Amino acid sequence: MNEMFETIEKNSADWHEARMEWLKILSRLWIAIGREPDPRQIAIYEHSLGYLPMGLLEETINELLFRHRYNSIPTIAEIAEMAKQIAGVGDVRRAGEVWLANRNPFAWRF
Repeated sequence: MNEMFETIEKNSADWHEARMEWLKILSRLWIAIGREPDPRQIAIYEHSLGYLPMGLLEETINELLFRHRYNSIPTIAEIAEMAKQIAGVGDVRRAGEVWLANRNPFAWRF
């Protein structure tokens, strides 16, 4: 998924716990509009965005919750655009790497 998960042995208890926390952050998009998270949608969002570090995902979700004007779940494209904007890059695949390199370790959990 991302660098944090790569340092943890896949399928270990720590990996599972980190993944569950990442998914919990993602599921806030559904909870915020009063919908039950759909496991099929969550799986697609995880597959598409799973390389984003947890801290960048959390910052992105928080910003989207403030900016998204409709009672709907932001699309994967909207999430990717916000992550790019936060990281200051043009390619979402680089957003996590750049964000991690520039973050203040005392300001973010991951």
